[in-house]
Amino acid sequence: MFLFFLASFLDLHPLTMKLKLLNQTCLKVAVCFRKITLFASNYELIFPFSFFLSLFVAANCGLKNAGSLGMVVGGTATAPHEFPWAVGLLYDGRLICGGTLLSARTILSAAHCVSSGGVGRPADRYTVLVGAHNRTSSGRRLPVQQIIWHSRYSELSLQNDIALLILAEPIDLEVMAEVARPICLPNRTDDSTGSSSSLTGRMATVVGWGATAEGGSRLPELLQQVALPVISNWRCMLAYLPLPNFPIRSGQICAGYDDGGKDSCQGDSGSSLAIPLLFKPEREGGQGAEGEQRWTQIGVVSWGMGCARARKPGVYTRVTSHLDWIQANAK
Repeated sequence: MFLFFLASFLDLHPLTMKLKLLNQTCLKVAVCFRKITLFASNYELIFPFSFFLSLFVAANCGLKNAGSLGMVVGGTATAPHEFPWAVGLLYDGRLICGGTLLSARTILSAAHCVSSGGVGRPADRYTVLVGAHNRTSSGRRLPVQQIIWHSRYSELSLQNDIALLILAEPIDLEVMAEVARPICLPNRTDDSTGSSSSLTGRMATVVGWGATAEGGSRLPELLQQVALPVISNWRCMLAYLPLPNFPIRSGQICAGYDDGGKDSCQGDSGSSLAIPLLFKPEREGGQGAEGEQRWTQIGVVSWGMGCARARKPGVYTRVTSHLDWIQANAK
């Protein structure tokens, strides 16, 4: 899922990679923003832990409503409110990006959605669309009080492409429970068997109101979903070797098919890449049934080359690399 300009594409890279945001005041980067994964010392970090639910947000985080998972580009419309944590970011009333509900006041998104030229955009020009399925006829538009973007975010390399938007007033999560519900955040603990695992090979789901084809000028009205395999950072780095200014490092994560065909796209920037995990109350605390599926966010749509191109996976900001920052700044 990428940032993009609705009216035009900016050629900012010698390889004609185009920044894609839904507003002409978007970031001026050389790449389509989507999801990102990075390496440490240019080698992939095999996470020495399993991703268990962190009930940092709420006891009922990550509970998906009924719906059939579709296979955005190459995806399908979700069932109404199937992913109740999905929100839209509007700038001057126009949808430019996606985001994820973390708590009654906190929205997780991408830094390139809220800044331009190294300068943050004013919070009072943003509203957040919450509890929507059809973005034109459902949901509530809520004002933003504060925007916090990572101090080490780089528009040149798209490292630390992560931001939080703090709503002016908290959402009543009890009243809106069926249409607005926080997602869960991961943690870094080993599982109960003492083994460890990486996310490579797991199927993850992206949701958003972004374009359904590369260069598409019309956005879907209904929230879309697409399932993508997480790939290793090593493979992702090889795919983007011609772009030395955009290294794949440990703070990023990549997902996509070798043959392309399915992907996030323009307007999906800032949306979530998530996987379902089994709830373990004896480890996590909180309310929930043993074995209950809880959806957990592992990535934030950041960038990519085009949409659904062969051997060009989407790059996402890796959530586990920024947990301390999120928890230090969330409200």
